[in-house]
Amino acid sequence: MQDQVWGKLLLGVMMALFISSCSNFKKIEKNEDWRVKYEAALNYYNKKDYYRAAILFEQIRPIVRGLPEGEKVEFYLAYCQYNERTYLLASNQFRVL
Repeated sequence: MQDQVWGKLLLGVMMALFISSCSNFKKIEKNEDWRVKYEAALNYYNKKDYYRAAILFEQIRPIVRGLPEGEKVEFYLAYCQYNERTYLLASNQFRVL
């Protein structure tokens, strides 16, 4: 009986963490400041969450084109796609570099 209570409690805590992390990503995704998205994308990349990092890099790519961060965004986006095993997208992205 007590194991079931602990199991439900653990499940509840895990779900709360998952929901809060999703809402945090949505807030970043809707943010207008490209620098916030850039820093968050780098953090997601370093945590090996390549899917979320790629989404943010895709959003800021047109904004940072021509800036010093532009080449880095292209580089990280290519590796996000490679690590997500979308090899055709990654190969096209590497050609841009």
